Amino acid sequence: RDVGVLQDVAAWLVVNSMRTEQVQFAMLCEQNMRNVWRKNAFNQLVARCTDIGTTNGGDANIARCIDAFLERLDFQVESGLPDQPTFLEKLKLIQRLNEDLLESDAQMERVEYITKIATWHNELGESSPKPGQKAPSDFPAPTEGQKLLVLEDGDLEFQQLSAEQEQEQEQEQEQEQEQEQEQEKEMEEEAMDQEPVGTGKLPFSTKQQDHKTWPVAALAGGPEQMKDAFYPCSDFYVYKESAFKDGGTPLRLHPYLLMSENHFHRIWTLRAHRRLKNIAMVLEWLPDAPATETVSAAELGIMFDSPERRLKLKRAFELFDATQKGYLDPKEFRRLATLIDPTLTAAAAEQLRKRTSSDPAKDKVTFADLDGMVVSQAFNSVHRPCYYVALSLEEAEHLRGVMHMRRGGPVVMGAGVALGLRAVTKSLEGVLIDSTQGFKPAPPLQQLTAHLTYRFLDSQLYVDS
Repeated sequence: RDVGVLQDVAAWLVVNSMRTEQVQFAMLCEQNMRNVWRKNAFNQLVARCTDIGTTNGGDANIARCIDAFLERLDFQVESGLPDQPTFLEKLKLIQRLNEDLLESDAQMERVEYITKIATWHNELGESSPKPGQKAPSDFPAPTEGQKLLVLEDGDLEFQQLSAEQEQEQEQEQEQEQEQEQEQEKEMEEEAMDQEPVGTGKLPFSTKQQDHKTWPVAALAGGPEQMKDAFYPCSDFYVYKESAFKDGGTPLRLHPYLLMSENHFHRIWTLRAHRRLKNIAMVLEWLPDAPATETVSAAELGIMFDSPERRLKLKRAFELFDATQKGYLDPKEFRRLATLIDPTLTAAAAEQLRKRTSSDPAKDKVTFADLDGMVVSQAFNSVHRPCYYVALSLEEAEHLRGVMHMRRGGPVVMGAGVALGLRAVTKSLEGVLIDSTQGFKPAPPLQQLTAHLTYRFLDSQLYVDS
């Protein structure tokens, strides 16, 4: 008995899979038949596309071609149970309604051939097996448990099965919409469940930060004198939890870039999450303006060398040495140097090439010359001593007041301190808001480096060139 049940189940699965395949085959045949006259309609529409929307585009021929691509819905409700046409009758009806779009006998024969394949009927209208297919008499008579519902070839209720498929598709779409609505509802609930700052999933501290005061006269003593008020940007990082092993690792930045304790207190890196202030004002600070000199960045210890850096530089050299001659001529070197230092002028690029080239004629720059220039930072001139400090808005306000009070004289009596207040903007160089007596702006590349670094620390994304 169990064997018979298993056979019945297997037979039921096979027959239903065959039924599904038969429905898909019928839909494909209908689509192929429609494509015969739709190709003609499409070609006519393409040929007369310029007439559409004009007075010549309102004729019945264009409307008929457009109608060939439409599948209209029937909203009529029958008073009784309608007779379901067979699939063959449906194909004949579709063919009869669109015969006016068939342009040749070959196309008519194509439609008839598709009809013949779809219904498995020969020219005499009698059912015949396909090549290699067994006749129905060759199969044994089914048992009582194997009497399954099998549709006759000519009695395939295609419209009913198509409606079932459409209903299934609509149900799937409704389920997808419900899932999307549930997801949106969950997101809204999560947003409503978020607690105020300081009590949510990330415990942001809202404790009022005590301002650290510092005398303006201490600026004459340099960073060592201001170590309680300013700290290197390389020491700046946000609070990290113990679960994040690699979190909170400081970045290695230029030594002349500093940050004020009043902008971000270093104690918050060890205690709790803290909202970061926007970096709006930067102080350009010369502790001794008369003694300030222009030196290469290498003299300040700015030498970021690594094997990876050398490989990237080698690829850049080969890219600009298009003819693979092994060196860069003056024009090629100027293009590459401008990418390394966007602030270079044509005259400065020429002077840099002469300092870099080991060729007696100074016309060729090899890769060794270029690598030495990058390692030594010969292209990067900076002021020494010169520092940049990210200030809080309150600090910048008070400092500018002091600068106005000392206008016309030194900002620190008896010292060569010179100051410049810069606003961090979307431009590449920022804006110099105010300066004191004796202030000398740093070289362009140093200004650009400082400005872009503070924009990076401020998480700014947009740049106006």
